[in-house]
Amino acid sequence: MELEMVLQLTTYTGSQEHLISALIKLRGAALLMIIATLLITVGIFAGVFSVWAIWTASMTAPVPHPMPPEAAVLPARVDSAAALSLATIVVLIVIGIAGFVLALIAVYGKLLPAAEDFTKYSHEFSTSASLIKIGYIVGLILGVVGALTLIFVVGAFLLIVAWIFLIIGKIGLAILCFKINDKLKSGILVAAGILFILSLIPALQILSFIGWILVYIEAGSLLSRVAAPQTT
Repeated sequence: MELEMVLQLTTYTGSQEHLISALIKLRGAALLMIIATLLITVGIFAGVFSVWAIWTASMTAPVPHPMPPEAAVLPARVDSAAALSLATIVVLIVIGIAGFVLALIAVYGKLLPAAEDFTKYSHEFSTSASLIKIGYIVGLILGVVGALTLIFVVGAFLLIVAWIFLIIGKIGLAILCFKINDKLKSGILVAAGILFILSLIPALQILSFIGWILVYIEAGSLLSRVAAPQTT
């Protein structure tokens, strides 16, 4: 809040305004991606655990026949447990969807506009901005369409193509971090860019989450530095 007041009360050059705007949006994108990743991860892992628990319960030893009188309540208990598990899965699906929506907001509402502002600040950011736009816009659209048509063969194909485009977008994000370092000297963003590249390996996806944390922290630091009132 204090930084926003400083921005409103301070006069900057055109390029400074674009840089400040870009850093604000980049920081916002990082925060939303951190939250979205946590929600999606919780939804996926908890959902898998719930399905595993239901499957394990269904594999219990069968009740001997004829069924003893005290076991007559077993079906009711099983139905109650199944209903509770189903409700849990629905809640987890909602959590996952909320995370996905936040990720969309982070990309379309923050990251892409930030890339635009960086380009306005310096044309040297144009390559990274183009890769981010192509990769994330096309990748997310194809990903949604592919998920909706997954029951058909074309759905799986679209998901594969979407993954390729998302890789392009992440490479653009890494280049953006490197280019910010060229302009503002930030070793932390270099580390974030390297983590984004390493996270292209499926087994190292957690590095992308760490990369967003670094971006969030360093974008705030750079913003404070760049937005400091200029004395004349």
